[in-house]
Amino acid sequence: MPEEKKSLTRADKLDRVYLAICRGLDRVAIIAYAGENQWKEKPEAIDELIQEANERLAAGAAAIDVEVETGKSIVRLTELYQVAFKCQDFKTALSIQKEINKQLEKAKLERRQPQPTAKPERRGIRLVR
Repeated sequence: MPEEKKSLTRADKLDRVYLAICRGLDRVAIIAYAGENQWKEKPEAIDELIQEANERLAAGAAAIDVEVETGKSIVRLTELYQVAFKCQDFKTALSIQKEINKQLEKAKLERRQPQPTAKPERRGIRLVR
């Protein structure tokens, strides 16, 4: 659907490209969208917008606290489980419980992985008897 006739700022276009990438559109689809909406940018300029949007996406992903998001996921799944169980939809409840178990196992494995620790630097001579 074409946008209104008003001209978009570069920041607005960057926001549109970011949303398009989040929705799974590729470069060709984004360039087609820009053409449909009469953006005056050449494909090279749109490539720059795509690059900036990808950088924004990567920065956002790096800022996510995995433990917090895992906890939120488990809480949401638990609420779904309770609704399914209350409705006596046991097949769905079992499926949700299996997903909860997967999330918990994944979290457990992540905690078990040894964290790299810096060994204290040794100075001097070490005598062995």
